[in-house]
Parts: sequence; structure tokens; C-alpha cells
Amino acid sequence: MNGPSQPRTDAGQPIKALEHSPPMNTDGHRLNLKAPRSLDVLERLGRGFLSAEAMLRGATETDREHLPSACRQLLDHPQHMTVVLQESTGEPLELKVLKEQFDGNEYARMILLTPRGSDRTVEIGIVRMDLGVMTPEVRRDILERRVPLGNILIRHDVLRRVEPKRFFRFDATSEIVPFFGEPSIREAFGRVATIHYDHSAAIELLEVVAYREDAPLGHS
Repeated sequence: MNGPSQPRTDAGQPIKALEHSPPMNTDGHRLNLKAPRSLDVLERLGRGFLSAEAMLRGATETDREHLPSACRQLLDHPQHMTVVLQESTGEPLELKVLKEQFDGNEYARMILLTPRGSDRTVEIGIVRMDLGVMTPEVRRDILERRVPLGNILIRHDVLRRVEPKRFFRFDATSEIVPFFGEPSIREAFGRVATIHYDHSAAIELLEVVAYREDAPLGHS
């Protein structure tokens, strides 16, 4: 008994099986199908700063209920991280820009935040923003690279809303954790959030804090 016939075109030619290519995202980059799709946002935010492998190694998505209590206090809120970290450390925060990128009105940078007078890093951040929706004064202050973003938006009394979207854990194998500069830190937690600037979702950022058993809220 013969098997099912092979599908053919109208001209009688056999139809060849399609060769499937990895799907592409909206900016033309091949998606990394080896990583859970929930981690795509980390790969996208880190593009140009860290390789996809470096961004994803040791990273897993978690939920707010599984954040350590101290880290949840720092991450799970609709406020600017600079405000919460300044309250927890008792000091104003100083900004260090590690790398930056420009693409038209899109500006991105990878940063560290440290309490004034200390070399202890309390946040590692990557932020991507649309400068085109911002006033000249806000753009100027951002590009001066002297003051943390949250403090600038507060200073200019910008209509804004901070919306935490996802939470992540970075284990000891992560290439993000070493940016804290402390070998004793073996674990960190972060959030991806959107800042709505004057009703526009103009800012997306990853904010990562270390899990420190000795100083859970970032105090030196």
C-alpha cells in the first residue's frame, strides 16, 4: 500500500519543505532561542554594553514574593531608585557613567551609583531613553553626567510615573555581579522598569542591587 502522496504545486512540481530560520525581533536581530523568552528584555537592554551571553548568564526571572526582604524594599515600589537608596544609605548618591551610546534621540548608558564619600556601589544600572520628548533643560542635565536620572526628573518637577515591570535574580556566575567590586557578593537582584515621562513611555531601565547579608539596605 502506497503512503500519502507528496503535496505538489499547480504545475505538478513537488513542494519542498520550508527551511525555518530563527525568528527576528522588530529591530532585525535574531532572537536567542536558547534563553527563556522572559530574558529577552535583559539582552535588549544590555546590547552594546555587554554581550547577550554576559547579560543572560546566571540570570533568572523571579517575582516580588521571592525577593529577599531587604532587596524587595529596595526594588518593589513605584518610586525612583535614587530616592529609596538615598533614604537607605543616608547619603546623596553619586553617578559614575561606565559606557554610553547615542543613536539619534535615543541615549543609553550603563552606570554605577555610590553614596557620597564611599566607594561602595549600591546600584548597577542600564538605562535607555528618548531624549526627543524631554525639555532642553532636562536633556542638558542628563548629558552632563553628574546627577542621577531620578534626581534630575524630580528637580525639574517632570510629570512622570515609575512602573516596575519584572524582577530578576543574578547568581554567582553572573557577569553583572562583579561590577559591585566586592568578592563577597555572590548574588544580586534587579528590576526592569519603565518611566513614563509626560505620558510617554520614554525611559526603560534595569536597576540591580546586591544582596548583602551584613548590610541589607546598602549601609556602609
